[in-house]
Amino acid sequence: MFDIDFDKIKKVEIQHDPFPHFVIKDFFSLDHLLSIRESFPKSRIKQAKMTSKSRYTIIHGSEHFRNLMQENLVWNRLYEQMSSEIYKRIIKNKYRETGNFAGDLSNIELKSQMDITFAKSGYTRSVHLDRGFHFFNSFIYLNGRDEFGGEGGELQFHKITKTEELYDKFPDDNLIESTKVIEVESNTFVGFFCCPWSYHSVVPMRGNTGTRDFIYCALNESNEKNLWPEAVVFSEERRKKFISE
Repeated sequence: MFDIDFDKIKKVEIQHDPFPHFVIKDFFSLDHLLSIRESFPKSRIKQAKMTSKSRYTIIHGSEHFRNLMQENLVWNRLYEQMSSEIYKRIIKNKYRETGNFAGDLSNIELKSQMDITFAKSGYTRSVHLDRGFHFFNSFIYLNGRDEFGGEGGELQFHKITKTEELYDKFPDDNLIESTKVIEVESNTFVGFFCCPWSYHSVVPMRGNTGTRDFIYCALNESNEKNLWPEAVVFSEERRKKFISE
């Protein structure tokens, strides 16, 4: 069994452009990474659910998720730590380092979400905002370009021109002012704080011979209260396009 070195999160520097986020390379020790990769439940994931075109996921709380937690000590231990009160407290303290950039959320009650997933050639995500009850999102990449090959798969953060008092959950691409590309590298933790302008996307994957294996971890408002009412759907057409991807 292993313990995650949460000091890496405590010490990492927050990057503020275009919204607060951080990147930690070598997140797991090599032994821990190996144990997670060796037990990565690819066949079970494929049996679980296709959550978008070319992406398959064991969804948090599903029967497949519960069975995996009961049967596999590595994944059970990982989930215990990523849902622990210690981890929640560290992320709350990290948010304070942003100067409470999206408001005072010091009293927010959080619950954890962990999805285990892989994406293959054809996967993409248009520019969007996540659900309104999300407070902090993160991706732990278990492999990198040298393994899944092809093109695309990079996570992108965007600055969008604000044209209204409200924020469009699925904005027109013409409103993108700037883009920051986060390369997909093995054993990398990418985390960002959600807000009405935490726009992100995934570059379309093309010609990939392998799968991009990763863990999605979120900390959400415990009652799924909408933290970001300023973010709304402007275009039903763009929303449907996103859902169809």
